[in-house]
Amino acid sequence: MLRKLEIRAGSDGPLGSYADLAYQVEVTFVFFFFYLSAGIGCYDNYPSVLLDSYTDEIDWFAQFASQMEKIIKKCAQLAAKKRYRYFAVEGYGNCYGAQNSPSGGGPKATRCNFGVGLDNYYYVYEVFL
Repeated sequence: MLRKLEIRAGSDGPLGSYADLAYQVEVTFVFFFFYLSAGIGCYDNYPSVLLDSYTDEIDWFAQFASQMEKIIKKCAQLAAKKRYRYFAVEGYGNCYGAQNSPSGGGPKATRCNFGVGLDNYYYVYEVFL
């Protein structure tokens, strides 16, 4: 999926020292606070561990895409911090972590929007630690 995201860096990270930057790029990889992750796809079943739920933090009256990006960023940070290789967002704001990629080939579901899964559907990402 090709998405336009704003990427910000302003401190030392694993890739070196960065000056304060803010720019937009078209990416298929998502750079969250010095963790690179790639969207794998939408699945109706993904054996994983619930890490946290951010559904109470969603402002349902605000711009929806930016709300979902915020959830994905938080989930990516938490999964990387806990050293999971994969994470998924289900039910708009439930964050899951796993060590294994989804089994059974490519994405099998279509019930995901804005990079997150709807209820009982998981949009899965790989974290490159």
